[in-house]
Amino acid sequence: MMGNESGIFAAAGALSFVRDGRRVVTVTGQELLGMAFYGLLFAGFIAVMLAFK
Repeated sequence: MMGNESGIFAAAGALSFVRDGRRVVTVTGQELLGMAFYGLLFAGFIAVMLAFK
């Protein structure tokens, strides 16, 4: 039985799921990871700027 797992799991808010034995990251998961990355990058930049003030 083939289904649309991405539609099912993404609607449930999952950040990733396993399909055919492989981990699949949803668009929501990629967006969250991207925002976290740039948030940490920005926080690090601010910390460096304050350290050398």
